[in-house]
Amino acid sequence: MLYPTGSAPPMVFRDTNARNMGGSIKAAGMLAYHVEHHMRARLAPMLYDETDHEAAAAIRTSIVAKAERSDAARRKQTTGRTDDGLPVHSFRSLLADLATYCRIQATTALNEKYVFTLHTRSTPIQSRAFDLLGVDPDRTQ
Repeated sequence: MLYPTGSAPPMVFRDTNARNMGGSIKAAGMLAYHVEHHMRARLAPMLYDETDHEAAAAIRTSIVAKAERSDAARRKQTTGRTDDGLPVHSFRSLLADLATYCRIQATTALNEKYVFTLHTRSTPIQSRAFDLLGVDPDRTQ
């Protein structure tokens, strides 16, 4: 059964101390929304989102008229490609693509106490997303 908030059932608290966690759960949800908002803004060139707001506003005849997409947004939608030639993503599909980047800690058979870190090679899509976010995944812990 799917619930309005997603696929997980709503939490039911029976302990009096657990009931007081409602405020922190709301704060965590607000923080997640805040982070998603800023990620969408930075990743807009790779998403189906509008990137040229000024051009879109210039096309509109009135503030109460239906919003029109800019030429850049229509081009992304029709070709399915960004200006860089990369495929355009939805926010979820881009996150799923970024989730395949791995950091692996391994040891050798000769010395099990020596631990070294390996990173998978990032795809061009992942590299562009990390550049837009200003993140160096090899240096993030």
